[in-house]
Amino acid sequence: MDELIALVERETALIREGKLFAVKELEPKKTRAAREFINGLEAVKKIRPTLEEHAPDAIYRLRRRHAEFRSMLQLSLAALATAKHESDEMLEAISAGRGLGGGSDLAGYPDLG
Repeated sequence: MDELIALVERETALIREGKLFAVKELEPKKTRAAREFINGLEAVKKIRPTLEEHAPDAIYRLRRRHAEFRSMLQLSLAALATAKHESDEMLEAISAGRGLGGGSDLAGYPDLG
């Protein structure tokens, strides 16, 4: 879980910095870490009754950590939504001929509309 959390935090930071191509480079590592996380959850489910009986504090810590992870994922999704909204606005500005600064950034290019 720790590796997956670190990767999602890094991904969120890159998104906020506007480094979307760098985010793509994290994808294979994040996919592997997510797969390991899911496998770990499945293993815990299988031994849950034993853990609850012999290590209830471990179950409590795991649930708390999972809740923290869920909250962090919500922040990451919010950052992704913001990045998508901003890129949609940029594309609309470009297609409307306003460019990124609202001025004549596209001067000298043929009108394709």
